Order: sequence, then C-alpha cells, then structure tokens
Amino acid sequence: CRAVSPDGRLIALGCQDGRVAVMDVSTFALVFETHAAEGGVEADCFSPDGKRIAFSSVGSICVTDIDSGGEARPLEPE
Repeated sequence: CRAVSPDGRLIALGCQDGRVAVMDVSTFALVFETHAAEGGVEADCFSPDGKRIAFSSVGSICVTDIDSGGEARPLEPE
C-alpha cells in the first residue's frame, strides 16, 4: 500500500514483510524506514499536518513521527 503526504513531498510504502519505507518523491531517496508489525502492512496514511504516519497490520495500528523517523509505537485502546 502507499500514501502521499499532504504537501506531496513524501510517499510511504507499506510492504508485505511489515516494513514502511518513507521516500522523497522528487529524488526517490529513502527518508527513513521502520518496521510496522508482524505481518504485512494493510494500510497507511499521513496525519493532516504531515508530521506523523499511521499504518495498520493484522490486529495493530502503529504511529511514527516523520521528523524523527523514530520507532513505530502501537496505539493502545483507551
């Protein structure tokens, strides 16, 4: 699956092995890569402000910050 950032500068590619790669659209350079969860990524999307990306896998949803390219953290039910 794939998602484009609101400003059109980045694209996120969700892979079947659970990775999410975020790339610069103009250069195709890898900005960062993170491991989403066990199993393949089923959906991904950028936040409206383009600062975070959320992605889902079977039974989990994770979020990571674009600027830090940090480790994906799962969303916990309230």
